[in-house]
Amino acid sequence: MSTIIKMPAFSATMEAGKLLSWVVAPGDAFAKGQVLAEVETDKAVATIEAPEAGRVVELLVTAGDDDVPVNAGLAVVQFEGEPAAVTPAAASAYSVAATAAPVAQPVGQGSTPPPPRRLRASPAARALARKRGIDLGQVAGSGPRGRIVRADLNGVPKPAAAGPGAAAVAATSGDRAAQMRRAMARALVHAKATVPHFYAEVDIGLDALLALRRQVAASAAEGRGPTITAYLIRAAALALREVPAANRSWAEDAIQQRSACHVGCAVGLPERVALPVVRDADRMTVQQIGQDLQRLTALARADALTQRDMGDASLTISNLGMHGIDRFFPIINVPEALMLGIGQARRVVSVVGDLIGVRTVMSCTASVDHRVVDGELAGRFLQSFRRVIESPQQLAD
Repeated sequence: MSTIIKMPAFSATMEAGKLLSWVVAPGDAFAKGQVLAEVETDKAVATIEAPEAGRVVELLVTAGDDDVPVNAGLAVVQFEGEPAAVTPAAASAYSVAATAAPVAQPVGQGSTPPPPRRLRASPAARALARKRGIDLGQVAGSGPRGRIVRADLNGVPKPAAAGPGAAAVAATSGDRAAQMRRAMARALVHAKATVPHFYAEVDIGLDALLALRRQVAASAAEGRGPTITAYLIRAAALALREVPAANRSWAEDAIQQRSACHVGCAVGLPERVALPVVRDADRMTVQQIGQDLQRLTALARADALTQRDMGDASLTISNLGMHGIDRFFPIINVPEALMLGIGQARRVVSVVGDLIGVRTVMSCTASVDHRVVDGELAGRFLQSFRRVIESPQQLAD
């Protein structure tokens, strides 16, 4: 009995995706966790990984096919231990296998053109090639079975900006960026139009956290510790654990209680924003969160996020402090009920106890889905979030 690999939902608002490329071909064997395909969604470019080891029987969707519905069949595979019979469901999947390419005209009398070269490249290499405008067909791969990896592009000259070829690359890149921007716009309009937002803001003292961060960085390798965002992710996860009633989402006219504390983080890219997720952040140290955040950010910039790296967050943090923004009001990432907008750290004059002093503060604005979290509950969550940051002993554990 064979199995059909289906188009996954990388986000709650995703209805369809574009199959950018296949990394495997019919007959190829694959290992558990190996990348099978690249998919473009309304959030990012992501990869589909094999849940188990096996081999490809048939591809049901052609690379480049747009608007492939969620749960549509993408490929027929046979996992290790499964019998070889192909399921009848393959015939009724989203589309038939890629049509055969037109037969090229004979080069000469009695000559047969050679079969086209099978291009194998990692998602990171494909992303870098798209960015630089490099034709992967002209690159020799050093990976398994000639697969092109990112290191193979080192030293490959960037094509000249002038000429029809460069114009075509630029047009393709621009069209793709425009498509992703339109998809993201649809998701944002849906969120703003259907979710009853309200906003709660609190100023949070940072002096104790900054002192802790300097202490951790001093003992870290090369004097570099976790970023402020890593500390904020840990603090948000601990606040969710302390106020579990805030760890909810809206699903099909009902409130869904979450048990895990997964925290998303907005990563700014040239043409869009990716929203990877740090999973079980309440069970991780700040150092572990920092390492996972580095991994996720690198994958997002390489268009190589996997399904596990996205979606199913309890809330998302968007930090614009590094851009000099004091405060802003983010749009909720459906179906989450909370999104935190973080402003820059700034020095202010304030009353500390009975004395007037100067301290470092940041503004945190929570965008809240009123169907799920009311004002009192949002207030309790924000007070917990502030308490953890202002007395950060828990963050040092």
